Amino acid sequence: MHLHKLRCFWNDQTGNIAVIMALAMIPILIGSGAAVDYSRAYMVKSRLSHALDQAGLAVGSSNPSANLDDVLVKYFSANYPTEKLGIPANPVMTIDDGVIELSATADIETAFLKLIGIDSITVAANSRIIRET
Repeated sequence: MHLHKLRCFWNDQTGNIAVIMALAMIPILIGSGAAVDYSRAYMVKSRLSHALDQAGLAVGSSNPSANLDDVLVKYFSANYPTEKLGIPANPVMTIDDGVIELSATADIETAFLKLIGIDSITVAANSRIIRET
């Protein structure tokens, strides 16, 4: 009697699709979550690039005798407020022969990729301003 029930259980095919679908949902959800997290990272990179461009233009149009680091931080902070998505690092500036190079990074805390062990995404942006006299 028990052997007959075991055979019936083994040969029963109802519910197979539910198991396959449940297993298939794992990579589908991870892929969808990755798309959301990477779209947020792209948005932060765009904002970071915009803030660097604005700060670079302000530095480029400033008087060379002014404290250019203060101008950089002031304009960068105004265009990339800290309460927005992405925690920025301080921008770095180098000036060489009238060429102003700016770079900055920002860390974005992930929402969905945490499930697979990726807690944050770091994005970087660069800007180059050529000062002509």
